[in-house]
Amino acid sequence: MKVTLASFHDLAELASFARATYKTAYSEEMGLRAVMSHIEANMSDHHFEEMIKSDTFYLVRESTQIIGFAQIGAVDISYQKFVTDFNPGGSELRRLYVLAEAQSKGVGSTLIEHVLQDPFIANTASVYLTTWESNHGAQRLYRKYNFEKIGEIPEYETDGTLSGYEYIMVRHN
Repeated sequence: MKVTLASFHDLAELASFARATYKTAYSEEMGLRAVMSHIEANMSDHHFEEMIKSDTFYLVRESTQIIGFAQIGAVDISYQKFVTDFNPGGSELRRLYVLAEAQSKGVGSTLIEHVLQDPFIANTASVYLTTWESNHGAQRLYRKYNFEKIGEIPEYETDGTLSGYEYIMVRHN
């Protein structure tokens, strides 16, 4: 499986893939309204154009279609509010999305292995990520690569009701 670095040329396809994958993964659990609100706020083409300026994106394609991607960058400093042992100089695996039909076929593992060899990630003492509390498949995958849960971020609906938690996980290099 070949992993390639995304470029500005890939952004529209990458953003579209991310939105579709997120919608498929979370619409049933979170509700379509909440999912669409998140997509609008965080996953527009413009957001991806801004993110590629500071973050690195890796793609896996089958033929010409994206079937998975990973996004890495500097750790989100806001995590320190939710964990006791935080390294502000750490890195973060911000997103790891795999097409539903390609899951359990090694795409996620291939992307993680590639990410962990990236010089930016490899040269930081701590690698963080977040995953939805009910995403047990992703949590198993991350534990396979020595990520451990260290905190939880509460997520709220627009009306203020608690919708669930994002787990914060870390791997120490």
